[in-house]
Parts: sequence; structure tokens; C-alpha cells
Amino acid sequence: SDGSLRAIILLTHARVSNDNHSIMATNLKIDPKLLNKAQRIGKKKTKRETVVEALIEYVQRREIEGLIALFGTIDFDPSYDYKKSRQRGSVVPAVRKGKAA
Repeated sequence: SDGSLRAIILLTHARVSNDNHSIMATNLKIDPKLLNKAQRIGKKKTKRETVVEALIEYVQRREIEGLIALFGTIDFDPSYDYKKSRQRGSVVPAVRKGKAA
């Protein structure tokens, strides 16, 4: 129709809390040239593997961007003794922009 590929893709997501796997079947319109190029570059055998890896990389990149956004928002105390805080029972509150967390 419009040059895009209609595909049924099974996405597998392993739950961290246990060994169960949830599988979701979904219909997606995907540009076949883009999917084929991603499959070739990623050296994946199937389109499913390609999509799953792409989603994993997408989520990781967004999470990293969130961490990068934190740079410059934490005030560090030059007199802070990190070795002392590693002692048992020692609690040192985190500080963000002058406010205790």
C-alpha cells in the first residue's frame, strides 16, 4: 500500500523479578528498507531479533540521557570523606542543589 511493511512481531521481555517471559504480538507498519538495513548492520538472523535489540538500545540510550541530565545538579562537598561513609552503620545523606534528598 504505502510501501511500508505490515509485520506481526513477537517481542520478548524477560522480567527481572522471575524467570517468566511475557510475549506480546503486535502489528507494526515498519519501513522495509530501514528494517532490512538495521538487520544487515546488526547482523541479526531475524526481523524480530532486530526489533528487540533496537528497542533495548533505545531504552538504554534514553536512560543514559536521563543520567546525563543530572550532571551539574549535584553539589559535592570537597571535605566529604568517602572512606568514612563506607564504615558500617554510617549514613551520609545525598544532597541535590543544596537540599537533602
